[in-house]
Amino acid sequence: MTFVVAFDGSADSEAALERAADAVDSDDRLLVVSVLPGDDRLADAYGFLANGTYDPEQVAADLETAVVAAAPAADFRTEQLGPYAGKQRIATVIAAVAREADADAVYLGSDNAGRVLDSLVDGTADYDVRLVCS
Repeated sequence: MTFVVAFDGSADSEAALERAADAVDSDDRLLVVSVLPGDDRLADAYGFLANGTYDPEQVAADLETAVVAAAPAADFRTEQLGPYAGKQRIATVIAAVAREADADAVYLGSDNAGRVLDSLVDGTADYDVRLVCS
């Protein structure tokens, strides 16, 4: 089985990662995806600005460190949005990654879960969606 976790570093996404890590067996795949904003405006909305600047490479490294600490066997990947992409685009990317990975379940925990949930449950999804709140 393949489990995908949408991870943005928030407490809810950390809870989703922990829940997914608890659910996987040794022969399952755990794929954690972080979708990085393409501009400072959206990066600021997600709390990714450090000292007023956005460094996507540093944000990706920080997120990967958190993922490895919580689920060492997980695969981690980032997707970079283009400039001016909105929060809905993040949801679309997560859904595309889930389809590409042939996910059996997607774990979601985020302040923006509602937006993402709409894209994940669009009628064409062939996976379970598990919404986790911390």
